[in-house]
This record gives sequence, C-alpha cells and structure tokens, in this order.
Amino acid sequence: QGNYYYSIEKFVVEAGSAAYSSKDGVLFSADGTTLIQIPTAKQITEYAIPETVTVIGERAAYDHKYLQSVSIPAGVTEIGRYAFEYCDELSLIMAIGCNPETIGWAALDANDNVAIVCDEGSSLVEHAIYHKLVYVTGGNLITAKVEKKLTGSDGYTEDSLSSYRVSVFLGDNGTAEEYEFPAYTAGDY
Repeated sequence: QGNYYYSIEKFVVEAGSAAYSSKDGVLFSADGTTLIQIPTAKQITEYAIPETVTVIGERAAYDHKYLQSVSIPAGVTEIGRYAFEYCDELSLIMAIGCNPETIGWAALDANDNVAIVCDEGSSLVEHAIYHKLVYVTGGNLITAKVEKKLTGSDGYTEDSLSSYRVSVFLGDNGTAEEYEFPAYTAGDY
C-alpha cells in the first residue's frame, strides 16, 4: 500500500470480469455479494450497501474521510476486520434486521462518536459493548449525535469517561430524544 490508496475516487471494472464488479465506483465481487472497497477519496456522505451484499470485506471503508452514515442490509452475515475503522466523519451505522454471524476485530470502530442502530439481541450489540461503542436498539431513528460527558480534569481518557449522551432524531418530524449510556470499563464485560 502507498499514498495512491488515498486518491482513489472510483473503481472501474472491465465488463465480464470473473473476479470483480463495480457499481457507482464502489468495488464488489463479480456476483455482487461481497463489498470489497468504497474508494477512500469518493466524496459521498451517505451510503446504502446494496441488498445483494452478504459480506462486507476487510477494510471495506477503512479511513474514508467523507462518509457520515451507512446502512447495512439485513442479509449481511459477515463484517470483516477494520471495515469502518478510522472513518472520522461517520456518526451513524443503520443496521436494523442485521445479525451477522461473524464480526471482525474493530469492524465498526469508526471513531469516538459513532452510533450503531440495530435490533435488540443482534450480534452487533455485543460487538458495540465490547468495543465501547454507542448503540441504540429499535425505532425509526434517522440520525444521531453522540456527545461524551467527562469526569476529571485530565481531558479524555478511558478512565475519565463516565457516560455517553446520544441525541437521536426519530421519524420524519425530527423529534429529538436523548439517551444517556454509562461508559463501560473492562470489568463490565
């Protein structure tokens, strides 16, 4: 890997390729069931992963600088390692109906301000708790803002974080509701 990685805006795949396909510049397996890569320099803020996708590949959106929200379809059974890691602008992962059998290490660890919306009992809840991510179950949430409430005067450290505050906007009327979640410590797992 080199600096070229950060300048890719789109993938173009030759028609008839046995290995790859592309749709709107995003790279997939030939049959469209595996999301391989959302180009890092593709200036999109929202992305709905196609319903045909069952596997989100390792580093599929790794270090994407523009992505703010992503929708994961219910049929996804695997999310690869680091799939959304270091997506600094990502604040919302919508995954209603999604219950992957396999979730790779740090797959959804985009940043400190991401919220995952999923069903109660989804494997995504356990992943979120283990990796100290904010999650909200159910509802018709359309956006979220995550704030951190700190204790102590040393700034942000794992030990000084006491809770997460999540403002969610429900339904088409944008009614705001706030939720506060305790910060998990290693002893809570």
